[in-house]
Amino acid sequence: WTAPLRESFAFPMLMCQMLHLSHLLKKSNPSSKDSFILAFLIVTFMLPWQFAQFALMTQLVAVLGCYVLGYINYKRMKIITIGHSLGLFVSYVMLFGNEMLLTSFYASCILAVWIILMMDVVLRKLYFRPVIL
Repeated sequence: WTAPLRESFAFPMLMCQMLHLSHLLKKSNPSSKDSFILAFLIVTFMLPWQFAQFALMTQLVAVLGCYVLGYINYKRMKIITIGHSLGLFVSYVMLFGNEMLLTSFYASCILAVWIILMMDVVLRKLYFRPVIL
């Protein structure tokens, strides 16, 4: 028997969040409702455990890899990023302005994903396929 740790309370929320993200990736037409559900699950995961941001950053990087490789489309990636952004912001507020959340790798990863998504719109207009012999 072990004493209940903060991770013990956060782990079921991580499983629910991963289940919802998997469902969101398989869903044919994700909506903004999915983004709010994802944000809620992220908040319930981040509040009890201080190291949740590292697990979420790893998850976001994995989803970004799927986007870069073309497995998921722009709309789906944007919905996931909105969910992560809202979850981080609400967690920041509910943790009484914990500045370590805003200076973490997770926050910078979300910012980098937003920049990639904004640049992707511009790069699609400039995209051309070179002729390969």
